[in-house]
Amino acid sequence: MNIGSKIKEYRNEQGLTQKDLATKADISRSYLGDVEKNRYNASVETLQKIASALGIPVTKLLTTEEQLEIAKGSLSQINDTVSQYYLSKTGQVFSEDLQLDAATNLLMNKIKKLSEKNRKIVEVLVNQLEND
Repeated sequence: MNIGSKIKEYRNEQGLTQKDLATKADISRSYLGDVEKNRYNASVETLQKIASALGIPVTKLLTTEEQLEIAKGSLSQINDTVSQYYLSKTGQVFSEDLQLDAATNLLMNKIKKLSEKNRKIVEVLVNQLEND
């Protein structure tokens, strides 16, 4: 499902007209209609306004692939920071040992959101898998 369809779906779920949402997001109704029909690609700023007006995180409007691209970019920045830190402390860095792929990063973020009890369950399962 594309961004325009997702915006329309969330808007309809909330019983909002295009005019209502456009007013809340401080954009024109005609522009919102064009975004919903995928005639225009909204800027990140506009997507943030729309998501905020809908009361949802902007990531709900993105495809999995788009979310992975964002995660990869964030992960790259984290890896660079960690590499620079280790370089400053040891004079050398083994970046392949520090890098995580985007899927692992997303999984770690999901695990962080679990309750402590459920994190322990995941830890036990991972330990069992390591021993197999």
